[in-house]
Amino acid sequence: MNYLLRLTMPILLAVLATTVRANTYTYEFKQKVFSGNGTQSLGEVSWTLQTDGKFFGYDSKSQKGQQFGSGNKPAKTMTLSTTGIQGTISSIKVETSGANGINATLNVTVGEVAFGQTYNLTKASTEASFTGSAAGAIVLSYAQKSSKAIYIKKITVEYTTSGEPPVVTKPATPTFTPTGGTYTSPQSVSIATTTTGASIYYTTNGETPTTSSHLYGTAITVDKNTTLKAIAYANGMASDVATATYIINGETPKPTQKVNGLAALRSATDGTLVTLYIADADNARVLFAGNDDAFIRDKDCTACFAGVKAKPAMAYNQHVAGYIVGKKMTQNGMTTLQAVADTHTAFLVIAAPVQESDVEPAVMKAGEHATHLGDWVTMKDLTMKNGKLEANGQTYMLNNAYGLNGDAFYQQPYEGAIVDLSAIVYPTATGIELRPIYNKVEKTEAHDVEARDFRPLIYVIDETRNFTSPTADIPHATVRLHRTFSPDKWNTLALPFAVTFEGGKLRKYDNVDGQTMKFVEAASVEPGVPYLFKPATVIENPTYTDVTLSKTEARKVMHGSCGFAGTYSPYTMKTDKTERFLGEGNKLYWPDTTTSPDANKMKGLRAYFMVPETMTEAKVSIVGETTAIDNVATDHPTATANAHVYNLNGQFVGIGTAGLPKGVYIVNGKKMVIN
Repeated sequence: MNYLLRLTMPILLAVLATTVRANTYTYEFKQKVFSGNGTQSLGEVSWTLQTDGKFFGYDSKSQKGQQFGSGNKPAKTMTLSTTGIQGTISSIKVETSGANGINATLNVTVGEVAFGQTYNLTKASTEASFTGSAAGAIVLSYAQKSSKAIYIKKITVEYTTSGEPPVVTKPATPTFTPTGGTYTSPQSVSIATTTTGASIYYTTNGETPTTSSHLYGTAITVDKNTTLKAIAYANGMASDVATATYIINGETPKPTQKVNGLAALRSATDGTLVTLYIADADNARVLFAGNDDAFIRDKDCTACFAGVKAKPAMAYNQHVAGYIVGKKMTQNGMTTLQAVADTHTAFLVIAAPVQESDVEPAVMKAGEHATHLGDWVTMKDLTMKNGKLEANGQTYMLNNAYGLNGDAFYQQPYEGAIVDLSAIVYPTATGIELRPIYNKVEKTEAHDVEARDFRPLIYVIDETRNFTSPTADIPHATVRLHRTFSPDKWNTLALPFAVTFEGGKLRKYDNVDGQTMKFVEAASVEPGVPYLFKPATVIENPTYTDVTLSKTEARKVMHGSCGFAGTYSPYTMKTDKTERFLGEGNKLYWPDTTTSPDANKMKGLRAYFMVPETMTEAKVSIVGETTAIDNVATDHPTATANAHVYNLNGQFVGIGTAGLPKGVYIVNGKKMVIN
């Protein structure tokens, strides 16, 4: 061997021994993988989840990935860690996001060495990049101050290895107990491996198991001719595939009972395997689908299809007919068709509506939930108290189980809020949950209808009930008023949100001249500001969408010594002549409770006038109008007629003459003697 060759070979061997190999690990969540704390295989690497969150799901609508926590069951802290990636790690990228209003951070360490900077989550799914150089356990650490859902869509790790690859022990091939063979009755088959911490996956269709197959957790009941295949994952490696064949009496058993319609399903014995037939005439419709559950209503009753997977997934308003196999169960009183190994939708027709009328929610009152389990309902005038919804003494839990956010016009209602709800009535072991849903009727060429939606949450402001303002502005809110505006008079008005009225006339307090309070034209309503309003037509209990419900309290607008004060809640006016309303001849009158005890009671969403006690000739001037305004007496509960009655001192005493003591009164601007 010549000298040059002998010199070159050790150098070449040294180079080969220190060859650096670049590697990339990538995993994308395309379905719900984690259903609780523990270890799952994400591709070829096992990851361990530890969180205080109590909800797990998958966002198929916005494609944001695996969901951890929800508004009611948030993941305040969460770590996702692995020791399955060997080598020097240089980059970790996490595509992640949160629900609307998220206030959460993500930090990454490798071998307890911090990578990159703290990342603040946003509503949009965004790739956060963390760089460094270290080896060891990878830990993704989330922490949040809000109570929102957290999503992870994709994880990418770039790393290098050098020299000889590390020795990785291949997990032991799983074994079946009992082993395959011929049996005269169904068998309970367990699958195990001697490799500690390995994840075992199996299939019953003869294909090679993958991490998208059934994760083994409990024994498998084999009740028909079946070939099982199993594989173990550990240390980033897969075991050999184990196979076992079971023959049960040489034939596949048939479901034990055929039931026609949801009412017959409800009557079937729990645990019974059934073939459910839904006739086209039953007009079975999808109320809502989410979290692998679909809620179906036909002409007779409602049922939950649990774990039934359709491709594409079922959606609101679809018509359902045909055959489906499953196990009949009753879940806390709710009729359920539970998916089994044989469940599929191949013989189930699932189609969008064409000529059918759109499916509507049932109207449910407090206490009526027993007849609406699993049903889509609307409920009105629920009050948020101590984190629960209350109406007429009945309390319901509120669970944003389907991860609604601002895109679905949902905000967690604040303490003291009065709301209307569109929700699924979901029974649990601890009580009834109302699970908000957002349904939308789509206009299509085949289904030529007016597009509309059913908002999951509507804030209610009731003129007869005290109103609690939110602690922060709520954008994109839907608000329903319990009040009627008459076109025949001026209505006083104060609202906690901005709005522009189409048609009608709006006036605001501008200045005072002597004893005359002057009102001028206004273009739109500002939150908290009191106004005079006369609509073009009657407006009864209006609903306003996509407004910002303001934390601004009702205001008092002062000019000089006179003011105009709004109130969202019912108000008791003073009787010392300093708080008044407009009466006949545009004069300001004060209530007289000596003859009418409720004369000073004013409903909410209104305004009253503030003047000095000594201002005896106080009146109002409205630009472009001379017609009298409404007043507190117009709406108080003792009203029996339309006539406004005053005593000779100009004090308002009530509406109508019935029941008045003997004396002389001013009725509709004329003197009247009551004998």
